[in-house]
Amino acid sequence: MVAGCSLGGFTKSIFDTAYPLSALIANTYGEMMSIPLYDAAILAAAFILLIVTAVSNMIGWGILLHLERKS
Repeated sequence: MVAGCSLGGFTKSIFDTAYPLSALIANTYGEMMSIPLYDAAILAAAFILLIVTAVSNMIGWGILLHLERKS
């Protein structure tokens, strides 16, 4: 939890504390079963995290393939 897990909204600087999506999912997982709308919101956050991770991996693979072909 290097980001600090702060609930203050949007950060003004990259050095401010934040609330990462993975921490949001982990901290609210127990409450997810009781409220259906909350369930959908947490699953949407998990889907966003999955998409961001997949896109980052694809960009990284693309850069590695480009560098391998270049040398």
